[in-house]
Amino acid sequence: MASRAVNNIRTNSGAVLAVIILLMCTTLPLTTVSAQDLLPSDVRFDILKLELFEAARKDRHKEILVITAKMRKIGQEMPEETPYFEARAFHSLGATAMARRSLVGYFKIVGRKGRNYDSALRLFVEIKAAQDERARKAKTATNLRADFEASQAAWQAAEARAVQWKKHAVVFGGPGDDSATAIAHTPEGGIIMAGAFHLRKTRDGKPLNTTLPWVTAFDVNGRRTWHRPLGTATDPGLLRSVTMIPRLGFLFGGAQKDFQVAALSDPLGNLATTSEGDPWVIGFAPALAGEGGIARLLTSGDIMVLGAEAIGQNKTTGQAQARLPVAVRLAPTGKLLSKSVLGQSSGMLWYDVKDAIVLKGGDVILAGETRRRADSPLAATEGYLMRLSPMGKEIWLKRFAASRGDGLAVTALAASADGGILATGRDGNSLVYFKLSGTGEVLWRKHRKESPTPKIHTRLCATKDLSAQLAAAYDRTRRGKAQPIAPDKIDSVRHFACRNGKPFTAATAIVARPSGGFMILGLAGRKEDSRTRITLTAIRGDGSVNWETSHGDTLGLLPTGILPTADGGFVVVGVASNWGRDALLFKANKRGELVPFTVLNPFAPPRSTKPPRKPTPKHKPITQQEAPPSAATAPPETKPKTAATKEEKKAVKAPTKPAASLPRNEKKSDPEVKIEATSSRDERDKVSKTTKAQKSAKPSPTTPSSPAASDGAEYDLIKLLDGLFGGSANIPPESD
Repeated sequence: MASRAVNNIRTNSGAVLAVIILLMCTTLPLTTVSAQDLLPSDVRFDILKLELFEAARKDRHKEILVITAKMRKIGQEMPEETPYFEARAFHSLGATAMARRSLVGYFKIVGRKGRNYDSALRLFVEIKAAQDERARKAKTATNLRADFEASQAAWQAAEARAVQWKKHAVVFGGPGDDSATAIAHTPEGGIIMAGAFHLRKTRDGKPLNTTLPWVTAFDVNGRRTWHRPLGTATDPGLLRSVTMIPRLGFLFGGAQKDFQVAALSDPLGNLATTSEGDPWVIGFAPALAGEGGIARLLTSGDIMVLGAEAIGQNKTTGQAQARLPVAVRLAPTGKLLSKSVLGQSSGMLWYDVKDAIVLKGGDVILAGETRRRADSPLAATEGYLMRLSPMGKEIWLKRFAASRGDGLAVTALAASADGGILATGRDGNSLVYFKLSGTGEVLWRKHRKESPTPKIHTRLCATKDLSAQLAAAYDRTRRGKAQPIAPDKIDSVRHFACRNGKPFTAATAIVARPSGGFMILGLAGRKEDSRTRITLTAIRGDGSVNWETSHGDTLGLLPTGILPTADGGFVVVGVASNWGRDALLFKANKRGELVPFTVLNPFAPPRSTKPPRKPTPKHKPITQQEAPPSAATAPPETKPKTAATKEEKKAVKAPTKPAASLPRNEKKSDPEVKIEATSSRDERDKVSKTTKAQKSAKPSPTTPSSPAASDGAEYDLIKLLDGLFGGSANIPPESD
């Protein structure tokens, strides 16, 4: 009976307990109450204090922050070590700013008497260093973004200029090295370019590496009208200067068959002939270092050719003892009138001739660079100007020393309306230009220096792992929302920024501007970079700069000549790198901006210009008719009145029928010229000039069209020559 009662009590007790638990679950909130929470607040605070010191001893930093938060809720006075413990916890978790604030609070409480004062000091210094490093990284990221964005903008601007350059610049040539070195107006109002082109094989396919002098003409609309090699494949050379002779043709200076020469042609580029029936090509001195002579038309109608000639010989080395400038005066018939060796009393033994101009009074100004010996260092090079009489006699010589190292050279000349002389060139790594009076007195001298590499480019170029650094920099600012930058764009911008090096700039030509003042043509770049820019600097009469601009910024650009146009603009020729050297041609407006090469609008030829004076009766005139009013009415071919052999008479028969694109009566070929040029009157009598038989060639069934400069067209000169010669020619006929 008793055991049954106990079991009933146990059963009833379990039921009661289940009911109590159910009531607690439905009536009490779902919170966990620890035994510590049931303790008095003072006791709980002391327990938390012990836990705080234990967590600090074991460096349980997150637990420290939880405990201090609970202690502050109780509202009693915190231990003085609490800010120090919190500073350590915040610092370990990367919250350096909060850690620093906690330490500042600690120092305010304890001053220098705290038990953890020394450790707090070390921690403060460590936190400050971490904050400084974070600030440095943030600043570096900001600067990196700014440098990249600035460099990217500069790169995009350069790319836009490159697009304009490809659109307007005309580059043409063959697989060899070709060049355009001089430019002049034509009687019809177009332009004529002179230079050299390279042939690799003969008509029968034999290997040939020959550079021939050539001329190309463009009409007033920028269309190529004809092409004329001066000479044949056995007469290699180049042209260095060209001058229009109204109503007669063109005067050329250059080199041919290792001689400095002057040559005359008709308005269509065909070589004129002397009274003896020989081509009008006069050699006056051996060519030195590939340089040719410069031919100028004097006001009297005679011709003056200027160059350099080797003087003497070193018996030990076999080299020349000196190289001095020479001035040779020729009659229109080609007869040698005088020859002068210049600069003999200057003390300088090595001269280079760069340019020459004829003044209104008939005197000639010669310019270039000189040094004491051939092996003198570059820094010892000086520029010079020399004034000559019409007979080639030296009037005065002025030398100009470099002011910026690496020597000075005068490369181009122009005459001013007040009788002064403008000269330009390079002074060390900077462009120099100055004005002289007629007596050689320097009136002013100025420089233009290329800007150094921007610091933003230098910093960007020095950044390692640029892609990762940029990604981190943009993520830090935009909190991971930055769009990734294309790797190819990063590489392009960095390559652009890394084009650093010592800057240089120099002048290659100067010409009077139609609106007044002068235009200086030059180039600029960096010595460690193969890219160069063509510069245009407009200056006023006092030398101050009106404006300046540049174009190109591509491989191997070298401007060589500039010609003004009636609209105030300019036509520029030069050399460009395009799998080898090629001829370059472009037009700029009066503000220096690139414009399509479709309308040249050059100056019209003067209505009345005194032609070369008529020779005396003992001199037979050149067998050359006056220039026609247009290429459409070219003069018929005239035969020289000479006692020729039967073979020669057979060789000068009427040419074959020209191509459809050429004037009906244009000559198809020129006789080959053999030049045995000399440098003295006695040796000149030994000159042997022979005429070989002309070889006619079938015209190409199609005539190559001229380049369309507006769309950046490039065309292969070899293809033009194939159309010109009917195949790779050994003796190119005079047809287009």
